[in-house]
Amino acid sequence: MVTKVVSSSRRNTTKPRIPSTSKRFMIVSSCVVTKTVALLESTRSTGATSMTER
Repeated sequence: MVTKVVSSSRRNTTKPRIPSTSKRFMIVSSCVVTKTVALLESTRSTGATSMTER
């Protein structure tokens, strides 16, 4: 993966900003998705437990 990224970055020397921004966006989006999923799962589990307790 690292070698592929380096080769692609070297090939796209004329447009270095587009790939960098896309990579950053992908990383940020992945982190946000994981956090949101974790929060949703935690809220669902707590909600289910509270409903069962009630």
